[in-house]
Amino acid sequence: MRVLIVEDEPYMAEAIRDGLRLEAIAADIAGDGDTALELLSFNTYDIAVLDRDIPRPSGDEIAERIVASGSGMPILMLTAGVRARRRRLPHEAVRAPRARAPSQSARPQACPQQAACARDRGLAARSVPPRGLP
Repeated sequence: MRVLIVEDEPYMAEAIRDGLRLEAIAADIAGDGDTALELLSFNTYDIAVLDRDIPRPSGDEIAERIVASGSGMPILMLTAGVRARRRRLPHEAVRAPRARAPSQSARPQACPQQAACARDRGLAARSVPPRGLP
């Protein structure tokens, strides 16, 4: 299994990657949307873990592009729980589902590795084989 982690906070990205490594899961990290798109253009991933609030383009835009590619790649959207609850605007509440992200979660704080691993395995088990972006 190969996972793309798109997270602009290095400590969080590395914590998730380290936890996945413990489960023998390969993971690449992109710190912004442009890097994520570059990695998606030449690698095939089984799942994408996207932070919604990343620089250039946002996690929502990356999710929309993955869905538009027809790859069938599962997407886990991460968001800062407190910020998300404070700014629940109608257009933001429907944005991730419109991008067809199958799962959205507040960032795991206590044990990010175990939470990410469990969710990644569950999403990958429900997915069709990915084809990557064209």
